[in-house]
Amino acid sequence: MRRFKCFLGMVLCLMPTLATAAPEFTVDSATYLRYQQSDAPRFDRKFQAPVTQYLTIDAAKIGINGLSLHFSGWGDAIMGNVLGDESRYDGSLTYFYLDYRLPTNNAQVKAGRMFIFDGLANEQIDGVSFRTDLPLGLTLSAFGGIPSKLDYEKRSTVTIAGAPTPVNFYETGNKGDSIVGGRVSSRLAGIMELGVSTLYEGGIGTVVSNGALVPGSDGYIAPGSLRSYRQLVGGDLWFSPFKMAELNGHTSYDLASSGIAENSYLLTVRPLDKLTFNGEYTDQNPKNYFTGSNLPSLFNPTINDKMRRYGATVTLAATKSVEISSDYRRYNRENKGNSYRCGFDVRGTFAENKVRTGFSYHRVEGADVASVAGSTSATRYNELRGYAMYDTHSYVAAFDGIAQIYNQNINGRDSAFELLASLGYHVTPHLLVSGDISYGQNPDYNDEVKGLLKVVYNFTTEGKGAHK
Repeated sequence: MRRFKCFLGMVLCLMPTLATAAPEFTVDSATYLRYQQSDAPRFDRKFQAPVTQYLTIDAAKIGINGLSLHFSGWGDAIMGNVLGDESRYDGSLTYFYLDYRLPTNNAQVKAGRMFIFDGLANEQIDGVSFRTDLPLGLTLSAFGGIPSKLDYEKRSTVTIAGAPTPVNFYETGNKGDSIVGGRVSSRLAGIMELGVSTLYEGGIGTVVSNGALVPGSDGYIAPGSLRSYRQLVGGDLWFSPFKMAELNGHTSYDLASSGIAENSYLLTVRPLDKLTFNGEYTDQNPKNYFTGSNLPSLFNPTINDKMRRYGATVTLAATKSVEISSDYRRYNRENKGNSYRCGFDVRGTFAENKVRTGFSYHRVEGADVASVAGSTSATRYNELRGYAMYDTHSYVAAFDGIAQIYNQNINGRDSAFELLASLGYHVTPHLLVSGDISYGQNPDYNDEVKGLLKVVYNFTTEGKGAHK
């Protein structure tokens, strides 16, 4: 929250400059006012009305040819009941960076808070990045800076073997104080691209012998295996020998924990213009994959629960307006058992894309989980969903319904459902006001009523203030 206020102040200071010096800029603003009332068994009725503001600004030609500025962030405030330990006010800066595109070699330099999606890197950093094309079909990219951390703090107590007393510490996320990385790739005549990547993050914290993550501890730390860094190496592949087939994916290895972090590959085959087949395979090792998690209590890197996912989707464009797809996903977890999800979707677009509708059915089979009522098959159910939307230049109306029918009763209920209706009006071509209301019942709530009021504003200018 402190960082968000700082960056928001900087943006407000820049607004007059952008308004006068930027011939081209885009402002996207979305305000959400939600209403939620819940009635849970054995608890008092709760009411909340959070308001959330999203803001995105993109400005080009801000004084230097090829230089642009990009900002996105959000903030919210909760009216009514504050549940648990949640904060009444919150906010976050998504990105805020300058982008300079050089006139030669397709070169690009960025500076500020940004996302890095390059090879095996999937990071949010405060720093700089650079990419350029090289001779012989090579491309080079690199980045460095400080990993973005959540404004998050949680006090915990850990008992360590050999320690005289339990250790109290503050968990502030499992991100380091510096990060660097890069990628080199080679592309062959639009048929294949191979990339090699590396990433190093230092100052993460300490993992002691019993597997407890203890950054900034004020107590006794037992001797054992120490890990204060994350270092990934890996490769990525894009291969399309024929127009009808395409394979892409990557493999990453964590040198710090000496193990494969992830294998992920997707195969797409289009034997006919109207028929598409997708096959996917992913396996992850949390011990290696979540080493650098922002929330180690949620994505625990010390739990060695390997997960493998594979599946397929077949999509058929039955007519110009109707598309049918069938999918199957299987999940194998070393310590949690196996599960799968399969079913079909039917989607339609009519009246020159003004009407969009769909229906789906899926079967979910998972391992047993524990509930208040005891052990039950809460992850075994049939899921039905149907929706319809009508969108014109003047207004938009939508209806969405979803239901889950369980194999066994959960807290006295054998199903859950939610119905949602939405109506919006385009006040101007750039301003949309809409409202949603939903009602549902489930094993946790006798009745759940939620409302949402949304105001969306999109504004773009190009040269001398002309509207786009």
